[in-house]
Amino acid sequence: MAAADAESGESIGTFELQNSKIEPGETVTLVWDESNNNTGCNWAITVGFEDESVAGGAALVNFCQENVNLTVE
Repeated sequence: MAAADAESGESIGTFELQNSKIEPGETVTLVWDESNNNTGCNWAITVGFEDESVAGGAALVNFCQENVNLTVE
């Protein structure tokens, strides 16, 4: 996964799920890290797969809202 602050365009880089995969139909929780409290709410999230393909494009996610859902197809 890759994330960038959609308001400033600043990238925080890429990150991986340690020792796990998200299987089709599975739900996971992304937790906001307090170190990002001085950034904007809207983040562009891009999801990649083991075969190096990328899901559609960046999804805009507002982490200031509660119970945010991100669906990858």
